[in-house]
This record gives sequence, structure tokens and C-alpha cells, in this order.
Amino acid sequence: MKTPLYNTIVAVFTAVFLSGCATNYNQASSQFPPLPAGGGRIFFYRPDAFYGIGTVNRINLNGQGLRNLEDGHFFYADRPAGNYAVSFDYSIWGPTATKLTFTLAPGETKYVLVTEQFSVLSAKPAATLEDKDAAMKTLTRCIYAAYK
Repeated sequence: MKTPLYNTIVAVFTAVFLSGCATNYNQASSQFPPLPAGGGRIFFYRPDAFYGIGTVNRINLNGQGLRNLEDGHFFYADRPAGNYAVSFDYSIWGPTATKLTFTLAPGETKYVLVTEQFSVLSAKPAATLEDKDAAMKTLTRCIYAAYK
């Protein structure tokens, strides 16, 4: 016989499990608002990979911290048209010296792929621009991490 305590535990477990269900790009994209007038959209995404496990890097756009980005996740930021620089907070020494710079035109969408650059002693984040077709191959497998 199932007790009320058993039923409560099952209900709580189910609620916690279902609340953790992830939203991928295909599910989330229908909820994205239209591009702002005179602005554009920048997607930041990081493939799900076995390397870099445990590393979470804060992404900066023109020196402003946006959010951390884990393996297999993406987010976007709507911004006015203009010049932008992407950098990362990845160590006790602060933002990376290398930056990705680009110009965002009105109505344009940019796709920034975040990966790891490996050296003998460490790995540090790197950003590259990709075209939409290449980006979609990875984005459709990533989990949406809403920009906060």
C-alpha cells in the first residue's frame, strides 16, 4: 500500500525532474522577440564537448559582463548597431587579452562560437564568428540559457 508520504515524494521528484527539462534552439526560437529597431542580435554558443568540462567562462561584450556560458548552451543579446568586442573572464588575471571584434549592422544577426584554445599548460576561451549555416549545426543541439 502506498502511503501519503510516498505519493508526496513521487510528486516532488516528478516536479523537480520536469522543471529541469531543457529548451533547445528549435523550441526557444519561436519565443524570441523581433529584432529591436536599429539594432541586431548576437548569439553566443558553446558546443557540448568532453574537453573543457568544468570550465565556465563569463562572456563580456564591450567590457560589460553578460553571463557565464557552459558547454552545450547558448544565449543571445540584442544590441544597437555598432562596433563590439567579445572577451572573457577566465582566470584570476581577469579578461583575456585577445578579443573578437566585429560590427553589428541594423537588422543583422551575428553568431559567436565559443571554444577552448589549448596550450601546454592551460586552456583558455576563444571566440570566432560563424555564418548562419555553420552556426545552426551547433545551435540546434544547444540548450537555451536565457540572458539575465
